[in-house]
Amino acid sequence: MAPTSSVSGILFATIAAVFLLAAAPAGAKDFCIDRASTAAVNPDFILRKFKLPKAGKCKPIVGVVNIPGASVVTGAACGSPDGASVSFALSVGFMPGPLGASIPSTGSTLPVNVLLATDDLTGLAFSYDGDTPSGGTAIGAKCKNLLLP
Repeated sequence: MAPTSSVSGILFATIAAVFLLAAAPAGAKDFCIDRASTAAVNPDFILRKFKLPKAGKCKPIVGVVNIPGASVVTGAACGSPDGASVSFALSVGFMPGPLGASIPSTGSTLPVNVLLATDDLTGLAFSYDGDTPSGGTAIGAKCKNLLLP
C-alpha cells in the first residue's frame, strides 16, 4: 500500500497537469477562402495558422494559393469596428518557372480583396485587371481535406 503523501503528490500532479493543459491556448487552424467563380478542387486561398481578427483589430496573413497552381499569398485581415465583417487585402505571388521551360515565367503578383460577414463567413472576393474589377461571391471556413501541402 502506498504512503498517503505519495498518493496526494500524484493526485496534485495530475490536477496541475489538467489545469495546465486546459489553460494552454488552442493552436490556430488553417483558414480557407473559396471563390464561387473558380472550379478548383481545393479552395483558392489557404491561410496558414490563421484565426479571424477581433473587431477593430488586424492580423498578418501568410498562406498558399491554388490559382491555377500552388503559389503564395500574403497580406492582412482586419475586423470591422462593429465586428460584423472581416476585410482581407491579399497579394498573390505566382511562382516563377519552370526551369526546364524554353521561356520560364518570371512570376507576377495579383491583388485580391475579400470581404466576409463574420456571422456566416460569406461575402465577396474581387481583383483588378488594370482598372477593371472582377469577382463574385466567396465563402470562408476552417480548411478540411486539403490536397495541397
